[in-house]
Formats: sequence, C-alpha cells, structure tokens
Amino acid sequence: MDRHNEIPGATPPADISGMKIKGVTTRSRLYEYEYRNTLKAIYKYLSGKPSRRMAPFTLAWALKLHKEMFGDVWAWAGKI
Repeated sequence: MDRHNEIPGATPPADISGMKIKGVTTRSRLYEYEYRNTLKAIYKYLSGKPSRRMAPFTLAWALKLHKEMFGDVWAWAGKI
C-alpha cells in the first residue's frame, strides 16, 4: 500500500472491483480521480441553465449522468 498519499486515519478502498485506474491504494487517491471525473459533468450541466432536452431527469438520463461522473474510474458506472 502506498502510504505517501494516504490521509492519516484513511482506510484503503474496500471494493475495487471494476476500478479502471490501476494503483489506487487509498481513499484519498480514489476521491481525487472521482472528483476530476465529476467536474466534467458539473461543467457540462451547471455552467449554464440546463434545458429539459439536455437534462430530462429520467432514469435513462440519470444513468447517463452517473456514467459521465464516474465512467473514467469505474467500469460499472451508469449501470443498475
């Protein structure tokens, strides 16, 4: 485990099955990757007023949003 990137008291990620990024050994590192990925969706949907066409708030759209937010990190992103 890489202790140089660990926040004191942080525990390692519990379940890393489906993680696309290799070498993540701490929650703090995992949160960094998730944060970067989530920023893309934030800029896309909150940089202006979202339209009903862009963000219809349906189940299909919510799954698409989840994939946009976590798809670079997790293989299961956007799936039920």
